[in-house]
Amino acid sequence: MGLVLCGGGSSRMGSDKGLLRTVGDSAWVVRQCRLLASCTVSMYVSLRSEQIISYRRVVENVTFIPDSVNVKGPLNGLLSAHHNNKSEDFLALACDMISINSNALINLISTYQTFPDADVYLYTKDDQMEPMCAIYTAKGLRKIDLMYMENRLRTFSIRSIVEELDCKRIQLQTEFNFKNYNSPTDL
Repeated sequence: MGLVLCGGGSSRMGSDKGLLRTVGDSAWVVRQCRLLASCTVSMYVSLRSEQIISYRRVVENVTFIPDSVNVKGPLNGLLSAHHNNKSEDFLALACDMISINSNALINLISTYQTFPDADVYLYTKDDQMEPMCAIYTAKGLRKIDLMYMENRLRTFSIRSIVEELDCKRIQLQTEFNFKNYNSPTDL
């Protein structure tokens, strides 16, 4: 299942990043949904409850999953999606990673299909994990959820949390752009 993560506050950008448009293009959330839809069957958008009305005006044929877990950041979207679909694996993509292309997703899916036993599938670049374009398995999300339920999360940082899981790390052989656009100066 595809999951676009849109629940951030966008405080540095000054407006909701999922609803931003680049010149001549659709809203970022629409772009990411189209990209994921080309690789997956079902599409979900994770967001804060107060965003749903605005997003319904822009995005069609998706299921919205409001944040429902008492954690911060993208972890809220991942765990909320998991609580909504406990047996599903998610191909997650941040709404502000608009430079990612389908080749990055196809390569990620191919690795997931070839090596089916990991908890998380993600890219690494210069020994840095890229957790906002990754496949989170139901098994891996159950482990994270258990850490949360047992108050064992030391941080809400996805990078730190996935360090404790069985990750299939894919070294970047070709250059996929994993840039997050967080402020107007990044555009």
